[in-house]
Amino acid sequence: MKKSTSLLCLLALCSGTLLAETVQVTTAEMNAATEGSLLQVMSAISGETETTVEFNFDGETLEYNTEDCKGIDLDKKNVKIDGLNKKNGKPVTIVGGSNYFLNLSGGSNVSMENLVVKGFSAIAIKMSGDCSFSATKCVFRDNRDPKNESGNNGGVARINNCNATFDQCWFYNNKGMGGYGGGALCFYTAESTMAPALRITNCTFEYNEAVSGGAVGVNVLKKGVVPSVYIANSTFANNTCGDRGGAIYMQTAEPSGAFEPAIVNCTFVGNLNNITNSDDGGAINVWARATAEPMRPVLINNLFAENYYDPWDTNPLNDVKAFYLEGDKAGDVAQPQTVFPVCKNNYFAAANDKFYQVLDAADGNALIDFSNDAVFAATEQNPWDENDPEYSHMTATLMGDLHVAMIAESSVVIGKGLKSYEGVEIPTTDQLGNPRPEAPAVGAVEYAAEISGIESAVVGNELRIWNDGRVVYAAGLDGEAEARVYNLTGSLVYEGVIADGAALELPVAQGIYLIVVDHLTQKLIVR
Repeated sequence: MKKSTSLLCLLALCSGTLLAETVQVTTAEMNAATEGSLLQVMSAISGETETTVEFNFDGETLEYNTEDCKGIDLDKKNVKIDGLNKKNGKPVTIVGGSNYFLNLSGGSNVSMENLVVKGFSAIAIKMSGDCSFSATKCVFRDNRDPKNESGNNGGVARINNCNATFDQCWFYNNKGMGGYGGGALCFYTAESTMAPALRITNCTFEYNEAVSGGAVGVNVLKKGVVPSVYIANSTFANNTCGDRGGAIYMQTAEPSGAFEPAIVNCTFVGNLNNITNSDDGGAINVWARATAEPMRPVLINNLFAENYYDPWDTNPLNDVKAFYLEGDKAGDVAQPQTVFPVCKNNYFAAANDKFYQVLDAADGNALIDFSNDAVFAATEQNPWDENDPEYSHMTATLMGDLHVAMIAESSVVIGKGLKSYEGVEIPTTDQLGNPRPEAPAVGAVEYAAEISGIESAVVGNELRIWNDGRVVYAAGLDGEAEARVYNLTGSLVYEGVIADGAALELPVAQGIYLIVVDHLTQKLIVR
């Protein structure tokens, strides 16, 4: 065995590759001195190896909030975190405290999969120094840094001059209140030895909050090289901000070339910008300062509905704000045009947005009427209304493990998208992995009679819903919750209350339905 190990080491050294090792977290105890604890395992990782961290302990949750939990620093490390617990096959949940979870630096390469990161009251993941990070099939929820300080952007992750990829992740109820934004993710560039890249695919951002960019904030500083930003097949629902971009805010100062972020086949619904005196983007705001190289945002096959600014008073629809467009002013001073959008086959709702009005009629963009057009499979009141009868902001009912805004069988967006566009990656599958047809739908998903990811839907590994015929049961509720049942045309057929551990009999005929309880949507087959 020693000879084999020595030979492997020699071969690895000769080939210039890292040795690989697998280590396991075998206890839920959070003590740096305890063998097999998360803190002990992570502190023992060497920069000379490519380390896979696995979990094999009794339970599902690690409480990262003891005195020893001061943040895990990964400098010049190569780490893969496999979040499925070998003991039970379930994703491990890391419950945070007042310190960060991970801090990447020195060119580290870190990936995580099937992990739940929740409850941090500081930025959960920080990265700088030309690192690479990826998260796949992860849940990031309830990470909220409320301090209004310049560095507190990105409740989940603050990404400085690094490559970051997020795929099939759900971001829920995160908050980052720093000056330039990003309730869940903040991506920014300063001086860098590489061109940083942010790639977001097949993700849902729901109910996140920031000063600007309720879900995602991008800030390209004057000293940085031009980054790459690609966001596709993703759902942005019910996010909110106080200034610019209810869901996404991107700004540039003086990059060394044109910034060309691409947003493709995304759905923006129910996002709110709380600013009262300017249409600064219910869903998206892009700003290239007059000192900047032109910004050329690319928007293709996106669906916008029920996004507003000043939602509690004048309440106008507002999808996208871009400045400066031709003829824009700052105060009374005319500004040179700095934003040159490329927009193809998007469906907007805000007819009065200047952004929509300046688009070329030949580019396939269109307006929808949320009140009269068939768009989504089911709709409901926006949660930010808090059931106040004075307000009537609507949004799509989100469904499945990834909480997507499914479209109706007769939706006006079916078949209205572009299959390809030169220089832009158009997805060949939708957010749920369904193949895109030759004429794809606009938005994150295609129509599907059978909705993947519904039957075993779980919110944070806590709430579960199932049925036996017309009788429905719930486990994991804190007392009682409202239950709403829709047929597959999106019509509400029942509304009532379901209690934890109790049976609820539905007065419905045989068929397929969707039940919504406490942000969880479950398919019911009534026979």
